[in-house]
Amino acid sequence: MASKLSCILLRTAAAVNFLSIVGHTKMGFDDLFPALKPLGQNNRQAGIFKIGWLEVNTVMLLMGILCLKWANTGLTDNYEKAVFGCFTLAQTYFGFRYTVLGVFEPLISLWLTPVLMVASQLV
Repeated sequence: MASKLSCILLRTAAAVNFLSIVGHTKMGFDDLFPALKPLGQNNRQAGIFKIGWLEVNTVMLLMGILCLKWANTGLTDNYEKAVFGCFTLAQTYFGFRYTVLGVFEPLISLWLTPVLMVASQLV
């Protein structure tokens, strides 16, 4: 069972994940999808990009659900620990990739969520 502070940190990480879905979708429709319009509506690569962009929302949803579960049960087995570790490392890496591009808006989600998740395991 997770400690009270651990529960709060994991629930906050879940909320950040859930809220990030809105920001991620908005960024796609406001910034990225319009940039693909010159390629044409039936362009295969543009279509793949749009699907992939929106598919990331599923990862945020699932990680939010898992954070809520872990707030109640803790990380219960090695599979959950592997998911936890992979997500944390991936978010950290993708955050660095965005900074190289000079894009800083996603960093709140990309870095805050893993920090909250890791902190939840240290308290």
